Amino acid sequence: FLILEHCLCTRIVPEMFQSFWGNDKNNLRKTQVDSIKRTFQNVTEVTPGVRLEIISDVPVPGAQPAPPPSTSNFFGMFGGGGQPQLAVPQSQLRPLLLVIELGPDFPLKPPRIIAPNERHRFIDPTTFVILPQAHAKLANWTPHTELGNLVFEIYKKTFATEPPIPLGMENHPTSPGVRHPASPGSYPYGQNTGYSPNASHHQSPSHQQSISGGGSSGGSGSSSNVPSTFPEIESLSAEEAQELLEDEGKFAEFLTTKMSYLKPTAALLEELKTSNQNAVATNEKIQQEIDEARQQTERAQKELETLRAAFNQQFTQQQQILRRLAPEILAEKLQHASGEAEQQSDALAEAFLDNTSFDLKDFTTQFLAARKQYHLRLIKREALLASRQAATQPGVILASNPHGF
Repeated sequence: FLILEHCLCTRIVPEMFQSFWGNDKNNLRKTQVDSIKRTFQNVTEVTPGVRLEIISDVPVPGAQPAPPPSTSNFFGMFGGGGQPQLAVPQSQLRPLLLVIELGPDFPLKPPRIIAPNERHRFIDPTTFVILPQAHAKLANWTPHTELGNLVFEIYKKTFATEPPIPLGMENHPTSPGVRHPASPGSYPYGQNTGYSPNASHHQSPSHQQSISGGGSSGGSGSSSNVPSTFPEIESLSAEEAQELLEDEGKFAEFLTTKMSYLKPTAALLEELKTSNQNAVATNEKIQQEIDEARQQTERAQKELETLRAAFNQQFTQQQQILRRLAPEILAEKLQHASGEAEQQSDALAEAFLDNTSFDLKDFTTQFLAARKQYHLRLIKREALLASRQAATQPGVILASNPHGF
């Protein structure tokens, strides 16, 4: 039993684990290499699964941002064939070689990424190895970190925002618009990298164009058609130059007729001027419509205020009339009037009894009229109260009043 346990612990289990992990590690290595090949077009696998060389474009030191992407000389953020491109003109790009070394412990340990003969704060000055500080994925490497994406972001972000400087060219002028020479000898590559500057299979058409194109003036090129000298202006006398400066019309004519490369700019300015004039005319028309609408609104507001004042006056009068004709007020007035009629009839009766000379016919006429007035007012009051009480009860239909009240 002890012998069996010793064999399991010292030989069989380790061999099984090593075989299993070895196969898995080989698969991960192949996957990482494939990610490099998918991401970059110019990849050379010098030693299969161990050493790879990549060439892609980076800005030259001091490269300026590109103009709006309307020119054919503009590179987008992603180029054809999965090639990482940079948002700078082609005239300010140069090829950069990176060597990827995959050690025996890869992918458990990160790869060695070498930028031969390049100077950068994230490149070791002695070994030219890119330091982990260059990218968070390199500093925090795991077996599942995609190598192709890591190298792509080093090209696109780390070296795009802060381009490396080729060894021996630290003092080379980096003013905007000046391109460093891109000939095979201009950017020295490190020794023992397996890279030959003349190996065409490494270079994309854009690389070959930038390497062989050089420039038309002293090894430097420019994407603009503006010349470095202006013979049209140099040939002018002082009086002619002063006249052009003082006369805006002659100055514009001189620019468009004598300096042909300014014609597209002049046409664009004229187009913008016409567009602005049309916009001004449209705005003036809209402003007139707004002013008319504002005036109509003000007139309507004044008319509304007048109508509101008249309505308030009539409403006040209506409320006053309604208060005088309220059932309670009318019933109270009828009560008071019936009382007066009764007092009048009582006074007539007393006068007739006290005065024997009072004519009977006159007394009868006056007394009957007073009593009739008393009863009519009393009946009207009772009818008014009855109608008001019936109106407050649902489902009650009032009969017509023969007396007209």
